[in-house]
Amino acid sequence: MVPLLSGLFGSNSKQRRHFVAIDIGSNTAIRSLLMERTAQGLATLKKHSFELPVRERQTDLIAPVSEYLRNLLFQYLRTIGRAPDQTILGLGNYFTFNEVATVARARREPASAISPAELQEILDEFLEEHREKIRAEASYTIAHLMPFRMSVDGYPVNALSRHTRGRTIEVTMLATYVLIPYWEALSRLRTTLGGLAIEFVSNHAAVAAAAVSSLKVQSALIVKIGSRVTEISILWDGAIRSATQFRIGGDDFTDAIARRLGFAHADAERMKRQLESTLLPGKTKAATLEAIRIVAERWVGELAGVLRKEDRFLLPERVFLIGGGARLGVVAETLRTRRWYGELTFFEHLEIEVLKAEDLLAPRMAAAPLKLSGPEEVALAALVLRLA
Repeated sequence: MVPLLSGLFGSNSKQRRHFVAIDIGSNTAIRSLLMERTAQGLATLKKHSFELPVRERQTDLIAPVSEYLRNLLFQYLRTIGRAPDQTILGLGNYFTFNEVATVARARREPASAISPAELQEILDEFLEEHREKIRAEASYTIAHLMPFRMSVDGYPVNALSRHTRGRTIEVTMLATYVLIPYWEALSRLRTTLGGLAIEFVSNHAAVAAAAVSSLKVQSALIVKIGSRVTEISILWDGAIRSATQFRIGGDDFTDAIARRLGFAHADAERMKRQLESTLLPGKTKAATLEAIRIVAERWVGELAGVLRKEDRFLLPERVFLIGGGARLGVVAETLRTRRWYGELTFFEHLEIEVLKAEDLLAPRMAAAPLKLSGPEEVALAALVLRLA
């Protein structure tokens, strides 16, 4: 893996003992793990999942999310009797968006070795110039900036040394922007019990890092279907080349079922989740599948439309489908049976695979007694995986 990407969570994680990983993605739940490093590996001490309340305005969720996270951290503090060595919060929902940016800088002394301080200066200048953005009349600020590719005079550089010299440095990075009121609420969590070491990371970055390190995948289209948002990453040569999202997710399938069958939202959600494992009357199942299929067709059309705007890149051959909505068989079936990618790639067929958290964790299970039950979100699994 490219060192810039492999160092996502720092180089001294082996010296740490207790970890907290929290996924606050675009799903209907916040998932978290409290872990401890033992002589046998990484063990799970506690696991929690919290279903978010239904709110007409999404911004009304900021207060309950913040309050729940504060109570959760207090509970973990009581469990281990002290602050965890590392707390990581994954960012990736309707309060966030990602952009891939490239910064080029001409060096004043091309014969001198490039220092880490010089790279930091480039990042600081980017932050100063692009710290805040306006989107749909709302203000966002950068919460996470991950450089994942660097080149000097057009040649890729994986790590700095005293021989790294050149006239022009080019750095490509993933910038994660967060709605300012939401970011302010999350940042206040750091004051819990006098101050916690909380790090924030883009779920795009976490999932990409897991795909590279665990599945040994260098190039893939990664599509994560949350409850309200679908997040898309194009992974190419071990680095994120594009990251975007659109507002169709699992809730749209639930709403379609509710309208078709005249169910309440909660009953339609329950039916959607149990569709693959519950025996339903023939007409009911047919109506449910038809409602899901109509949304799936619209979802695929939106996916193709978003990808067409990324005209700088061709799609890779592999497609990974993850998240709660990915567990609906109709979605993967629609992707496999429609020629939605015709002008987006030179491959005749794409390999479409639905991933679960266990698929990412499996290569490391023998080395660490990490136990996950049920269909955990891949973004959380990726965070956990990067700690091992």
